[in-house]
Amino acid sequence: MTHDTEIVKKTVEFKEHFLSLNDKGQDSALNILRALEFAQSVMCEPVDTNPRQNTCLHN
Repeated sequence: MTHDTEIVKKTVEFKEHFLSLNDKGQDSALNILRALEFAQSVMCEPVDTNPRQNTCLHN
């Protein structure tokens, strides 16, 4: 399975779970994702100018 295919499957699964939450759950999920993004940015050095591409938490 290609990397792009895996990303598409994960995105579809994420959307299904996110949309099944009520408004409060969606707000909480967004806050958790923002906190994880912040923690990752603090702990990891970017590989290039794209902050989403880094050496940590990358499978």
